[in-house]
Amino acid sequence: MKQKPKKKPELFPKNNLREIRKRRGYESPAEFGALVGVTATQIIRIENRTRRFRISFAQKCAKILHVGLQELCDLPLQGVERPGIDTSTMNLALSAIYNACDSQSVNLKAEQMAQLVTEVYNDIVTINLDIHQIQLKAESLVGKIAKVSK
Repeated sequence: MKQKPKKKPELFPKNNLREIRKRRGYESPAEFGALVGVTATQIIRIENRTRRFRISFAQKCAKILHVGLQELCDLPLQGVERPGIDTSTMNLALSAIYNACDSQSVNLKAEQMAQLVTEVYNDIVTINLDIHQIQLKAESLVGKIAKVSK
């Protein structure tokens, strides 16, 4: 009986972890992994996009590397309605979308992720959404994409 070929791991949106890590002086994946509490292999898999880059881990990396999540996750953000992006607000929008993707088991392309993050960010700064509203907005946006992709 013929076996089905193994499915390649799904690629996740690009991230700049390797480039930023090296720019900040952490040449070795093992050295950086020790700082964030994972193995060198896990760092390499995240950098190569064969392992999910979870938001909680991304936030930890961003904090250690002193960068915003949008830079670390390499989101092609466009249409942000406010000059001078507020990093904490952007991180909040990004976290909400990542959490919604995790809870609904949805994988988005970088462009889709950027579009949703931008929409949530713009709503936060123009409508002044509270945390609960941000989560609902993110769940709704990701849910719409999940329905379309099924």
